[in-house]
Amino acid sequence: MLPITEIPSFVSNHENLFSMLSFHQRLHLRRYVTGLATLPKTTISYMNSVFVDEHDQSAMNRFLTEGEWDERELNDKRFEYLQTFEQTRCKKSGVVALDDTIAHKTGEKIEGVSWLFDHCEDKTVLGHSIVSSHYVDKEVNYPIDYRFYFSNKSDYAREHTDEFKTKIQLALELIEDAVKKNAGEGFVMDSWFVCEGVTSVIDKHKKFFVGRIKSDRLVHTRQGLMQIGEFAKSLPQDAFKEIIVDDVKYRVFRKVMKFKSLPKKVRVVISHMEGIDDPVFIVTNQLGWDEKKAIETYSMRSKIDSFYKDAKQNFGLEDCQLRSLKGVKRHWYMVFLAYTLVKLSLCRSRLSGKANAASIGEGCRLASRELLEKFVYWVCGHAKEIPASKILDLILM
Repeated sequence: MLPITEIPSFVSNHENLFSMLSFHQRLHLRRYVTGLATLPKTTISYMNSVFVDEHDQSAMNRFLTEGEWDERELNDKRFEYLQTFEQTRCKKSGVVALDDTIAHKTGEKIEGVSWLFDHCEDKTVLGHSIVSSHYVDKEVNYPIDYRFYFSNKSDYAREHTDEFKTKIQLALELIEDAVKKNAGEGFVMDSWFVCEGVTSVIDKHKKFFVGRIKSDRLVHTRQGLMQIGEFAKSLPQDAFKEIIVDDVKYRVFRKVMKFKSLPKKVRVVISHMEGIDDPVFIVTNQLGWDEKKAIETYSMRSKIDSFYKDAKQNFGLEDCQLRSLKGVKRHWYMVFLAYTLVKLSLCRSRLSGKANAASIGEGCRLASRELLEKFVYWVCGHAKEIPASKILDLILM
């Protein structure tokens, strides 16, 4: 990695967003966010070493672990800031996706880590668990907020029993937060969050929800209680019809039904994607929706999965080596900020046109290219006053 001589424009163009911080706090934030989006390693020591005007790395460490600033306030300002741009403000057609992920860790001495079951790897892993909310519409998507979940069997739980909340309780906090922020007209979620507690609160706020459920959920039928998967198998072939959603063929069946685990009737859509044997079960409180509307809306949930992937691959969501949970939590908010600023630079770029015209990875590469250009200009500007050997040392450091 070449030395960084100047903060890239995707950060420097948005100084107003950081006005709540002191001068030195803004300096550390700019460097940290730049490092998250452009460097192959996101440790504090490495970030500090690549800047030409190198500072003591302990200062950045203190910024994250001890600094007197409110990370939640900064995150709220980030969301408010996005509402000032036509390209990124929330639309009536937007939804809020709810999901959770695991930030894998290797050290058991990191505060807050616990052994968690990872459904993607189908095994128990060591890490931090994050429940988050994500705004999605057809043109743009970005994180709203998160909550930290820890296992009630972890060492951390023994010392913080009064802080323990289930993932459902954390999701309810995020729902209330999203409603307060007017972030979309409904919620999309996976099977874990399709439960009485969550759907009742969404109904209370007169919002819609669309979620996937597992095949073993019990539903009331004429034959009595039956698993929805068994009910689907009992349907004749002619009960399904073919539709096309986003150029993909589906065989679908829809019906208003009452589940044992949900307080009200819901519209059920049983869909078979072409080439896939196992059906997907989608439910919504919008009883008048057709199959296409339900499938299209639920498919927006995939954007939060893409965000988690980008956050881990391009912004170091899992790479924080700080041991204090306060520092780790702030690191996650810095990841949210870095992702948002790269996304904002893309959707306001004349080259991209729309936010989704270029990938987040491309946005990070554009930022790295800008740093290269700034370094070349810096070398040219200092060629007479700095020996070539010194410049070479910087390049080869």
